[in-house]
Amino acid sequence: MRPRPDHGETSDVGSGRLAGRKALITGGDSGIGRAAAIAFAREGADVAIGYLPFEEEDAQEVVELIREAGRVAVAVAGDISGEAECRRVVSNAVDGLGGLDILVDYAASKAAIVSLTQSLSKQLAPKGIRVNAVAPGPYWTPLQVCGGQDPEKLPTFGAEARMGRPGQPAEIAVLYVLLASGESSYTSGDIFGSTGGKPQGRAAAPEEVRLRRRRQQRYSFISNEGIHMYVTTTDKTELYVKDWGTGPAVILIHGWPLSANSWDEQAMALADAGMRVISYDRRGFGRSSQPWSGYDYDTLADDLAAVKEQCGAPEAALVGFSMGGGEVARCMSRHGGKGVSKAVLMSSVVPYMLKTPDNPDGTPKSI
Repeated sequence: MRPRPDHGETSDVGSGRLAGRKALITGGDSGIGRAAAIAFAREGADVAIGYLPFEEEDAQEVVELIREAGRVAVAVAGDISGEAECRRVVSNAVDGLGGLDILVDYAASKAAIVSLTQSLSKQLAPKGIRVNAVAPGPYWTPLQVCGGQDPEKLPTFGAEARMGRPGQPAEIAVLYVLLASGESSYTSGDIFGSTGGKPQGRAAAPEEVRLRRRRQQRYSFISNEGIHMYVTTTDKTELYVKDWGTGPAVILIHGWPLSANSWDEQAMALADAGMRVISYDRRGFGRSSQPWSGYDYDTLADDLAAVKEQCGAPEAALVGFSMGGGEVARCMSRHGGKGVSKAVLMSSVVPYMLKTPDNPDGTPKSI
């Protein structure tokens, strides 16, 4: 990469602000993660870095820099897009370092990281765990030359910032050190921008912020019950969704007087068995929006299709209980069974299926 980014290899000195701490930094082989790893080591922390296996050469460079600072270095290769690998990387880091005090992770962007940061800070504060986020502006990292920017825009990358240039990873690493240190002991749930003076937009009213977070990236929070989020249907109704585990996907649709909570016991058992489980509150129920209209089977079937699409489940088994079975049946006929691996109807109330003059889309009696 030319010019080579400044990760602090020769410029960072450190002053013991993280002495004795133990940190895991994902993406620690390059870019901002590499700069943070170097800065943490020179501030006195032992450091484990996570990285993709094909980045082994870069990762070993960082390991040597950490050891040159007199600190313990642990390198853990793995793809943390899956839950099992996430657990393994953390476990290996804990084993190698003898514990863990600090996690620096690059897992989401924009509204997703804002919502996640604020929700986790609320949940973890009673345990003495602080959660903050850094929002970088135009920083010169390998991400930019590997698809982050159009090639023709690279020569002027960062010019829109008021400083007229991109930032160097070493210039933002100090912010991670500050947030990880005891100097930020009363700071949690906050987002720290570093943009070179690039405007970040006007301040929004609290209600506008709430709606934007739900509509742009609908993650609400993460708990022991999985990821909670909202999806928006074609008529702008917001549906509350729970998403557990990883593996083959199954979508559970509840009965008439119930909500997604009715599936919790089954959902957690299926997730423990290696499946991804999605359930949601039907429109007008539970935590979903309560519009005046849209309670016909066609609209409810479209809602199911929207949940499937927006949750990123192109292939899924559909399980409908009671009225939910009707939604599965109508979704199958209305959307042609696209991306449905199995359909399960449990004590189901299905739509009228016989083909008649007033139901021309039904099934012929001969069948």
